[in-house]
Amino acid sequence: ILGRSDFDQIVALSSHRQVLEKSLKRTRELIQTIDKTIKHLKGNRKMKEHEIFGGFDQAKQKEYEQQLINRFGDKIKESFAECKRNVKHWTQKDWDNKGDAFKVIGKKLGQLIEQKAKVDSKEVQDVIRMHFKWLKQFWTPTKESYPAHGLLIVETDLRKPYEAFHKDLPEFLAKGIQIFAENELK
Repeated sequence: ILGRSDFDQIVALSSHRQVLEKSLKRTRELIQTIDKTIKHLKGNRKMKEHEIFGGFDQAKQKEYEQQLINRFGDKIKESFAECKRNVKHWTQKDWDNKGDAFKVIGKKLGQLIEQKAKVDSKEVQDVIRMHFKWLKQFWTPTKESYPAHGLLIVETDLRKPYEAFHKDLPEFLAKGIQIFAENELK
């Protein structure tokens, strides 16, 4: 390609530069979110709900939705619609309450990882149950969709808010979700 007479190196390099700048901007946003989360967890700063998920935009949400549709088919679209219906009339206080509950779950799971708790232990599964109930406020996870959600956390930028509590939390949570779904969901 480089040797072709119609190849414009300047256009190619300019295009590559734009892609890198966009990626760099997104990385900087995520680093800022992580820094704010660390300060929040240390008690130095109170984060607002929208800051916890900073760096995650509507375009990314649509990308995640499309990944799920590609992976699980059109039936997943009803879960998206359910979520939108459920959160449509939430106030800032509602969002703050959901964020506080998320933080409790993240902190508890992070502590359990530090304590070397087994993912199938009662203590861990009790917190996974809390996560399941928390998630049900948005949409209704099933035996199939809840583990798929765990994989999505591991494989996408959704892992970042969880990593704020412990670097291994996304994988730990996904394993815990799998066990919970197999044992508790019909």
